Amino acid sequence: MQDQNRDRDDDIRYQEVATFDRFLDSHPEVAEQLRKDPSVVDSKEYMDDHAALRDFLEDHPAIRAELQRDPNAFMRDEARYERHEDFRDDHHDSNNEPRREDVTRFSQFLDSHREIQAQLMKDPSLADNETYLRDHPELRDYLRDHPEIREALQKNPDMFMGEVARLDRLDDRRDDRADNRDNNRNDDRNRNDDRNVDRDRGTDRRDMDRTRFDQFLDSHRETAEALRKNPDLCNNEEFLKTHPALQAYLQQNPDIRTQLKANPSAFVQQPTYEHREGGDSAAGFASFGAFLGGHANISDQLSKDPTLVKNQEFLQSHPELRTYLNAHPEVQQQLLQNPETFVKSAQQFNSTNGGSTVKNPTPNPKQPQ
Repeated sequence: MQDQNRDRDDDIRYQEVATFDRFLDSHPEVAEQLRKDPSVVDSKEYMDDHAALRDFLEDHPAIRAELQRDPNAFMRDEARYERHEDFRDDHHDSNNEPRREDVTRFSQFLDSHREIQAQLMKDPSLADNETYLRDHPELRDYLRDHPEIREALQKNPDMFMGEVARLDRLDDRRDDRADNRDNNRNDDRNRNDDRNVDRDRGTDRRDMDRTRFDQFLDSHRETAEALRKNPDLCNNEEFLKTHPALQAYLQQNPDIRTQLKANPSAFVQQPTYEHREGGDSAAGFASFGAFLGGHANISDQLSKDPTLVKNQEFLQSHPELRTYLNAHPEVQQQLLQNPETFVKSAQQFNSTNGGSTVKNPTPNPKQPQ
């Protein structure tokens, strides 16, 4: 269900980007200015001077909301769409070739499913292999929901995946040229470099692993004290034998074990929260993770925008969340300090524990006692 919701969101996002790209194609001056500085959409003076853009956004509130929420990210998606559009215009020489939008959408799907991408690049026919699809339900469900892409893959998988590969190479070449033209670090975040997405994902994953390891150390104080004095002990076989809980934990979490081997000092000595008392953070993750596990709609919205926990209008329209936070002030404090990290950590904690973390029923003032 989560993958289906994400695919549906991706389709909606794609349509919004495509619509905005068409507007920019007919307003090249606005397009050039927005690609240089997407933040101008927040300037009242700029909008007053560009009535066409202002009227367009008034007629397309979803696009306006996306631009206001994260103008840089939305313009990166628009630039990528534009690059793919240029590519298809340059290479479309046969009616038998896949449609540009199908290739673009499937490329976006593969961006978040790297293992499937690597396997299909090696053997495109796997997309029509029932055994492979049964073992990869996310791909099976995606192709079921996008029959035109499934048909194109079945018709000529090598051609279809070849176009996906060429589009990716085109992205890389253009991004490399952008890197060479711009040495200003403050502008790096605004460049059209899709590889930054992978780097950000890697950073988020490492931060999450540190958080999980901190949670383990919170409940194993003697081990934590020894490792923070001498992080190299986590790679010492004798130490692990005398600390079986740590040994078992590292066996069950190979990613964390690998990072500890590569750089134990950096990993052990950088907890996610610098001011934690006892196991409060771990308990907070468990409590809030359990709450989100029972409120899928709230969890989905906070995944997209964790700062909603600071939005009074959002809290008023979700009384169960407001009631929960009032009943758990320690969670509320940590959540307000760093909403993005806390939400991710709580959801990860809930997922790691199979969605069955500590139960914290939310008080319901209307329910009879």
